[in-house]
Amino acid sequence: MRPDRGHHGRLTAPERLDQLLDPGTAETIGPVPALHDPLGFADSRPHAERVERARADTGPHEAVPCAAGTVEGQPCVAAV
Repeated sequence: MRPDRGHHGRLTAPERLDQLLDPGTAETIGPVPALHDPLGFADSRPHAERVERARADTGPHEAVPCAAGTVEGQPCVAAV
């Protein structure tokens, strides 16, 4: 919530991690390599092509960015 406006605002994942974790403690946990089409998905376009297109359109390679850090000095992992 943005106190200056009294309503919720949109945050990026890095902005949210900055809010949650103690300053200077966030260490990004890299994305886990995805299996190539683990379900054998069949469609009009190959699954790998759809995944690459989605990544090109959205940027991140993971759906839930994660970071290790501390909150009030206590170690934690945050998924945002």
